Amino acid sequence: MVPELGLLGNALDQQGPWAGRKVRVTPEWYLAAMRERIGELDWVAARADVERFLPAREQEALKLWKPELFLYHLERLGESLAKGAGAESAEADR
Repeated sequence: MVPELGLLGNALDQQGPWAGRKVRVTPEWYLAAMRERIGELDWVAARADVERFLPAREQEALKLWKPELFLYHLERLGESLAKGAGAESAEADR
């Protein structure tokens, strides 16, 4: 599963810190923005915010919520985006 970057760009243009900036959301931009946000996040507060919505049996998993976990998955997503870009480029060449 990869994000629909065009839709994301439209949403970002409508509200939030990038509203009205017409940011061109590329895979590179997306990955860099996510890395930055992962580095800035208060993980203790994030876990506490989510914990109240989870059943007690699932709350233990929140201990895994650390920058390293999310950066690992972001890198896997980056690999998928790169493969998708390669496939799109090859298809455009046909």
